Amino acid sequence: MFSIYPMTSITFPMREKKPQQIGNYLLTKKTPKQLRADMDENNHELSDLIIDDPSWESFAWNGVILTSPLMALRGAESLKYLPDGKVIVEPFPRNSDGNLVYENAKGLYDNKAIRIADIVNQVNKKLVELGKKTITDQSVLSNLKKAAKYLHTAYNLVLRPDSTHMTVTLLNADATDKEIAKWYNQMESRLEKIITLAQHAKNSDFEQLPSLPLAKQKFLKLADVISPEVGNENE
Repeated sequence: MFSIYPMTSITFPMREKKPQQIGNYLLTKKTPKQLRADMDENNHELSDLIIDDPSWESFAWNGVILTSPLMALRGAESLKYLPDGKVIVEPFPRNSDGNLVYENAKGLYDNKAIRIADIVNQVNKKLVELGKKTITDQSVLSNLKKAAKYLHTAYNLVLRPDSTHMTVTLLNADATDKEIAKWYNQMESRLEKIITLAQHAKNSDFEQLPSLPLAKQKFLKLADVISPEVGNENE
């Protein structure tokens, strides 16, 4: 038995656009202040928006269950700590008037450092319910690093997994300022060199400098995100 192949090839469809590599930015219809207010009301606001957005479906869902990064993020969102360090887990107890019993408890959205071990406990409880293998601290740490990339893309927020202290934190103002200072101190002299060379190019009337517009775009991007409310109050 033999086959006869036609001279023309089978049509294998192609397209110009590659599959989406990451989900969309989710604050096009909601301001950061609105997001913050919603986070005060819902301790799963960040993960909920990602889970519900079609562009994030492949990153949030693995069949009928959440992906590992989203499970790790949900685990972190579900925990709060009392001043003495005791951990409490959702659903957080409320009084008859609807207010939280432990109003002084702080969680991820309060920029509290969440212990990786506590997240592991939460995730593993769910995995056991599903009849799946439990995971380790290192696995959750790795998953939180992926979740951090998701939060940066979706909201421009910085989630910082810490492998030294085995915690994860949504950076507060002080920590953010320290990181800005650290990176600025490392690059200040290089920025001055770029400025010096740009001034030289201007006064030399150079017209073809492809690198300069690229540098300018970065400076403008930084200037664009710095509003009058952000930075030094003495300015």
